[in-house]
Amino acid sequence: MTKRSVLIVSVSILLIVVVGLVFFHGKSDSVIESRAMSVIDSLQAGKYQEAEKDFHSGLRAMKPPETLGQEWTKTVALFGPLKERTVTGTHATNNAGGNGAIPNTGRTVEMSLVFEKGTLYAHVPFGSNDEITGLMINRGQGVSDPVLISRALNVIDSLQADKYQEAERDFYSDMKAKLSPEALGQSWSKTIAKYGPLKKRVVIRVDNRFMENRCVEINCMFEKATLYGYIRFNTNDEVTGVSIRTEPDPLQK
Repeated sequence: MTKRSVLIVSVSILLIVVVGLVFFHGKSDSVIESRAMSVIDSLQAGKYQEAEKDFHSGLRAMKPPETLGQEWTKTVALFGPLKERTVTGTHATNNAGGNGAIPNTGRTVEMSLVFEKGTLYAHVPFGSNDEITGLMINRGQGVSDPVLISRALNVIDSLQADKYQEAERDFYSDMKAKLSPEALGQSWSKTIAKYGPLKKRVVIRVDNRFMENRCVEINCMFEKATLYGYIRFNTNDEVTGVSIRTEPDPLQK
């Protein structure tokens, strides 16, 4: 075989491989995008059991149809009915919505959801077998929510600066009633007395699996130890809980 023939054969093989990869990759994306849209359409129609038909068993156990329906209903109550949903992209999953009990090594479908009172963004990660491993709906186009991160850091930074009233700026009204700035300051002072001054705080992740009960996790590095901070939010982006623990919260794994 001549060098020219070898070159032609090599190029042909390469083209076949490339075309094959493009074909199957596109086919795979089309399958999961269809499944992601089916979830949203079923939620919109109030068919919560149907919405879970492609869920991984671990996710189904975490979010039974009743829970899924309650979360969707609260979102609609806040933002009005869904008017339009559009797939905005599909990409390799980077632990979006990852959970230790659920494999999350496939691809993620990103969608924009236009409600009557605002646009939210859905992130639907899939496992390698095209089962849905998570469902997150938030205000950010990425998995992280800049509004929640900003408000969570305000809590920690205001505590560090002894500005306890400012720390409660975004607190839910019931929480403000139960926890006065003075009580918050006393709790923080006890933490400082035991672990030394706060040297650094780092946002680890936003647990943004759905609009209800979201949480920003922050590592708080004190002089004598690193503690785990959890700032929880409701659907109005109001702070509903603040905890700083010596051990990771098992509910957030």
